[in-house]
Amino acid sequence: MREIKFRAMTLNGNWVEGLLSHTELKSVAGGDTGYFISNQSGMPFAYHVRPKTICQFINLTDKNDIEWYVGDIGEFDNGDRFILRMEEWLEVFVEWIGEPECEDQARDLCRISSATRTGSIHDTK
Repeated sequence: MREIKFRAMTLNGNWVEGLLSHTELKSVAGGDTGYFISNQSGMPFAYHVRPKTICQFINLTDKNDIEWYVGDIGEFDNGDRFILRMEEWLEVFVEWIGEPECEDQARDLCRISSATRTGSIHDTK
């Protein structure tokens, strides 16, 4: 069985990739919910991450072999830009930024492999 990989920002503002877990944290002030990303090298620790920055890997890469995650921003060679989004029913789709020259470029998500990842919606927050 293949495990699903995620990327998220730690509480210190660094990006980490790995497996996602959800747990109840024990603290002096009482229980709190926490999300953690553990790296895939088998290290015995995990990074506490900001829940709103959790992005799922979609098993595709851009033209520079950089992995695509939900929330990533990409650009085609002609300047058309997009954001990868996920519907409530877990379907990944492209949301265009501005007025694209050719909207059908990413009708098939495999075509985003010819685009370049330029950032994430979380990079500016």
